[in-house]
Amino acid sequence: MIALNSSPVSQDVACAAMENVQSTSIYSASKINIEKPIDAVLNQKYFVCGDIMLSFEKYPTISYYQIQNEIEVKGWNIRLPIERCDDLGREIIRKYLFLYNKAGHNQLDNIEKAEWAEIVQQVDYKKFCIDRSPWVYGEGKLLDKTSDGFHVEWQDGSKERFSLAIGGSLDILNIGEWFQVFVKYGKDNKVIALDQLLPIQHISQINGDDIWQSWPTNRS
Repeated sequence: MIALNSSPVSQDVACAAMENVQSTSIYSASKINIEKPIDAVLNQKYFVCGDIMLSFEKYPTISYYQIQNEIEVKGWNIRLPIERCDDLGREIIRKYLFLYNKAGHNQLDNIEKAEWAEIVQQVDYKKFCIDRSPWVYGEGKLLDKTSDGFHVEWQDGSKERFSLAIGGSLDILNIGEWFQVFVKYGKDNKVIALDQLLPIQHISQINGDDIWQSWPTNRS
């Protein structure tokens, strides 16, 4: 359910789902303009649909149109009838994914380019890209393990330390053993997860003569 923090207006938008607009007694000589939308700030910066999460840098703003009984996400060109307000998060993610894909293939039209320029200013674009980045295959050797974590040397000679939370699977290895693993990188190219670790025999430990002798040949 989406909650709202309404800006000072003549009518409050209900924070539960906005189906009911609560009227407030107003003592004013000016006439209320019901054609003018009521702006409100969503008390929510994270939207989830399935395993997809989209984070906003700031709380998004919506406009409520009293005559049409509709809500609109400012800057997104998303407009829904009030009875569909629970679908707002899903529609935000759908709009973002469609534009994200088209932008990646340079297929945005002029209207979509303007929308995309506004949208990427609102969302945490870097976090979204990190969340969707693929796992990377790597090989390394366990140099040391302590009560605080693990010290690893990667195939390229670089060395890295992992906490127990991230490198827990390394505990299956003995010091000096090589392994293969899938690595997930996060902000600033820091490893945030290891997956599918397997101990392996390093190429330096493999006898080349044995490989040559076992290599299949064509015999008549």
